[in-house]
Amino acid sequence: MRARQLALFATAGLVATTLAAISAPAAHAVGATCAPAARIMVVKADGTLWKYDHTGVAEGVNSWGAAAQIGSAWGGRTLAGPDGVVYNITDTGELRRFRYTDTGGWATFPNGLGYEVLGTDWEAYVDEAWRDRIAVDSLGHLYAVDVDNHLRVWVDQPGPWLPNSTGRLVDARKTGPLVFGEITAAGPGVILERDFFTGELRRYRYEYASQRMVVEPVVSGSGWGAFSTAFSPGGDVIYGIRADNGELDWFRYDQDTNTTPSPTARIVGTGWNGNKDVMAVPNSCDRTDHVVTPRPAVVQAQNTPSSVAETANGLLVQYRVNNSGQLVKLTEKANGTGFSQKVVANTAVNGVPQGVLNPDLPEEVFAGAQNSEVLRGDSTALAVSLGGFFPTEPAAVKRSGGRTALYAVGEDGALWATKRVEDEGDFGAWRKVGGTNLVGPAAAVVGDNDGEWVVARTSTGSVVRYRQDEDGVPGELVDLGAVGAAGTPALAISNGKLWTATRDTSGGVQVQLGTGGWVGVPGVAAAGSPTITRYGDRVELAVRDAAGRVYTTGTVGVDTPVFRPWTEVLEDSDDAGSHVKAVLDPTLFTRADGAVALVFRNVHPGVTVEELYDAAPDQLTPDYVRAFGA
Repeated sequence: MRARQLALFATAGLVATTLAAISAPAAHAVGATCAPAARIMVVKADGTLWKYDHTGVAEGVNSWGAAAQIGSAWGGRTLAGPDGVVYNITDTGELRRFRYTDTGGWATFPNGLGYEVLGTDWEAYVDEAWRDRIAVDSLGHLYAVDVDNHLRVWVDQPGPWLPNSTGRLVDARKTGPLVFGEITAAGPGVILERDFFTGELRRYRYEYASQRMVVEPVVSGSGWGAFSTAFSPGGDVIYGIRADNGELDWFRYDQDTNTTPSPTARIVGTGWNGNKDVMAVPNSCDRTDHVVTPRPAVVQAQNTPSSVAETANGLLVQYRVNNSGQLVKLTEKANGTGFSQKVVANTAVNGVPQGVLNPDLPEEVFAGAQNSEVLRGDSTALAVSLGGFFPTEPAAVKRSGGRTALYAVGEDGALWATKRVEDEGDFGAWRKVGGTNLVGPAAAVVGDNDGEWVVARTSTGSVVRYRQDEDGVPGELVDLGAVGAAGTPALAISNGKLWTATRDTSGGVQVQLGTGGWVGVPGVAAAGSPTITRYGDRVELAVRDAAGRVYTTGTVGVDTPVFRPWTEVLEDSDDAGSHVKAVLDPTLFTRADGAVALVFRNVHPGVTVEELYDAAPDQLTPDYVRAFGA
């Protein structure tokens, strides 16, 4: 891997060596707010460490304070952090943290040394080909591109910092350029990436708290192959050292024109080549217009219906949240006597959770939290936060090979997604898919050829559909038309076709095949949201009415939205008066053998139980019969 990266790095000198002329920023552009001076730190070729104060940092003026040597025998790779923190990677791969102040000099750590060891195995970043694939932002977060071409971030955390595992995944480059370029951090989560091949400068911003990519990569400059290195004091100010003459150039990103060489490069120094490392204290400058994603007010949803999954040996598993905000897992007993129950999390869980069961992979559970975060865990706990900051819970898509995808609707009315890079791998940043006026939660299923289908309703009463192909190429958001949609829409794939179901504001059940327009399924006034699932090459539909009675129907033919009359689910199929009383919406689920299961919570005198109704896979018009309660 290293030899290949060295070869790639060598090609960077072949790109354009002149900067494109860019006009000065518009008058209303927000510039950087800087300290009186930006601290620049330099490790010279002889290993001495020097500090310089650039007093002209705010406007790119060649004005400097006095320089001073503050260290010697500095080898490896050195990076400046905020507030006097200095990181050093030794030739043997130790990642060390130092702290320097003008008044106190170098600090002594509790271990009695002048540094603390954060981790090991970082020696790759000492190599010339990797030195500029690591950076520290203004928050002190360390970003690095690992050997798998993943961008990760490290913060203070328990346990060692390891370069290929312990850092949180930000991005995995699967489309576009084959490799990440050299990176510079120019603000809180602001990454400026210099492309190895084209010399283009791409800018994006990752928000650590919400784990969102709040600004997607956008080309904001060109000609950056002319520089041997680049570094930033924060505030979207960036310095570049020209490879040909050692000139130190100053730039500032202009958000109005989305250009970084803006205004045209200002020369703020000469003779800066030949040094081992040059870096700036990354919080010397700041910008006041960085938008921070607020935590939204969460739509409280407890005592929820169940989502359903199936184990490899054919047992159903339900996941739901009780009225205490606990996530409860119910597993079908092999002897057919009901469900066993287990509390997975005593945390404040919100909305319908979802479990993902893949053969040969650990069970995973995803849920929304009452603090707007998305939680990830297993059958023992929800121990990992995936951030998000969503008012409603996410929808999980079980794809092949464990490559789960999550979709959620933000308070901004847009659809967001995050995906696992590979089986048992990490989830990257939440990325905005698009859309406006969407209302969560969304619903999602995996389609033919491992693609993903997602639906969500809008605040104006329509339903929007989104499809992403199995190759990861995003699709389009398609408005399926106004229908007075209320509640959460549902979807299913049957015979390669997408079926969408929703309840309208009058309680009518509306169904759409593909984009063929809404068709009403009369006969029942639904109280909650419908549920739909595949049944052979047709679909089955179920709803609950205001009295808690549950009704089912299904299509009478293939690829046609014509449904048989609704059939009421009864406690005793021979007793028309043995009504069920479902306290929550039912859930339909298609088992691996093709049978359809119907699950809901039913009120019996003095007890509420989980009910499971099965249909034999060879019945085209299933007569649901109560199998058992628990």
